[in-house]
Amino acid sequence: MYARTIFYRAYSILMLIAGIFGFISSIIFAFTDLEYSGIFSSMQLFFIALKIALVILSFISIFFCYMEFSSMYVFADMIQYEKSGTNLPMIKKSFIFSPKVYNLFGTVIFTIFTINMVCAAITCLIIIISQSIATNSFNCLPVIPLALIIGLNVICYINYYVRYKSISVLMKITTSKEITEPLKQSLAELNSKWLRGYCVFLFVVCVVLSVLFLVLLFVVFGSISALFGLYFAIAITVAGVLVFSVYIICIGIFGCYVDNIAKMVEHYQIKFGLISNRR
Repeated sequence: MYARTIFYRAYSILMLIAGIFGFISSIIFAFTDLEYSGIFSSMQLFFIALKIALVILSFISIFFCYMEFSSMYVFADMIQYEKSGTNLPMIKKSFIFSPKVYNLFGTVIFTIFTINMVCAAITCLIIIISQSIATNSFNCLPVIPLALIIGLNVICYINYYVRYKSISVLMKITTSKEITEPLKQSLAELNSKWLRGYCVFLFVVCVVLSVLFLVLLFVVFGSISALFGLYFAIAITVAGVLVFSVYIICIGIFGCYVDNIAKMVEHYQIKFGLISNRR
């Protein structure tokens, strides 16, 4: 069963609003004239370069937010379309990009991230080999960041390449009048197990973060109460719980999102006879 589309629409819209707010704040800061005096006068060029970089990063950030917003919003549309049972193709809203754009976006982000991670992994391997030769013993410390690099690359692969490719293929299916063989082949190439596993991973993250947060509250509550009083400690605790709860809910919604993408992929794979219904 799919999650209610209202959750995806609300989450995507709030994410876009937060992105727009951050974008406007960054642009205002970048174009605010500051007085450079004393030691900072010699760093004026540095601050100008920093502002230019901030503007560029702001545009990149708002683009990322829009891609996340539009991809989740159109997925909510696809859920409603599938539930409607109509044989007519789904009409894509005007503010939604074409399927090729989402596929290209996910591929480019994964490729750039992979190149950086490969460079970092090679650096770690060089450090491991050189230090092991120098000390005549195996140095395992660089293995930890190497494992982290591999883990981050797997997450990037699922979150960008697999997720956006799945959204792209599903959009083509739901908006097409005729399902061609190349489109069926693209659908058959999708592996929903990656998205299912990512959902489980996010669930584990929620559990681990919740336990760590409760332990932290238990540890620091007494110290805060002793320093600032009981009522202040209670107020900080309530505020922290509310903020943390919103954060966990957001992770939960995103976990349901990727799981529902996997469900829809499997639904169409079964529908077109690409996989068996016995799973």
